[in-house]
Amino acid sequence: MIRITFLLLLLIQSELLSACLSADQNRIFPIGQSSKGWHVLEIQQTRNDDDFKPIWQCVAYHKIYNEKHEVKQADSIQTMGYFPEGNYIKVVQFLFGKALEIAKSNKTLKYLTPKSLYYCDYSHDNPEAKLSFDTLNNRTYVQLNSGKKHEITVLKNENSIARELLQARMEDENKEVNVVQMLKEILCVNSVRKFNLGNKQLTIIHLGIGEFLSDANGNYPKPNPHFSKEPFNSIFNSIFFENVLHHGYGFDFMIWE
Repeated sequence: MIRITFLLLLLIQSELLSACLSADQNRIFPIGQSSKGWHVLEIQQTRNDDDFKPIWQCVAYHKIYNEKHEVKQADSIQTMGYFPEGNYIKVVQFLFGKALEIAKSNKTLKYLTPKSLYYCDYSHDNPEAKLSFDTLNNRTYVQLNSGKKHEITVLKNENSIARELLQARMEDENKEVNVVQMLKEILCVNSVRKFNLGNKQLTIIHLGIGEFLSDANGNYPKPNPHFSKEPFNSIFNSIFFENVLHHGYGFDFMIWE
């Protein structure tokens, strides 16, 4: 009886660990701008586990966006089956190369120049990007250090993972909620990337929700915002791994100024 109980506890623990590793992200790696719009590698990716170690699956596209964040063209690239997290950079670099080949077919393409990568560490308030919420008008904004405030419009896009984030959270609540008030309590910024092209600036902000894990003493990590120490000065070294929280959802939001 004791052995059966012990095995049952192990099974439950195994299921909980596996559930904790489940997460979904939308990632955007920009390439440049042509007469058609902004060219990017976009990835819908899912995290799971293999023997309690994180593994990822990626579905990759070359997409062209206009400045209203509308998709003007989408080309399917490849689906990468589950692979170890340690191989993430190599996999995305491979997919980026494929997206680049498609983008280069447009002769008016001009490449972006990466300028900075800032890790916000899932904080609500930091110097590079601050969230603000209009609960009366059901709008969510991000304010850059330039002082300009931009509505996070992808939260209202039916085909966006950002919309899935809201639906999943509302299902968890199992009741009608004020969506913006809910986001005010849970939505965080994890990274801010800045790119230049002539006199224009492209900023990509990664936003997300999820659960922080405490240490053995029950303490939760405090945000530690900082600029990346890794080179970030060419589109060829602009690929990086975006951290994700447990039970997490995350998505990239682009801003042109």
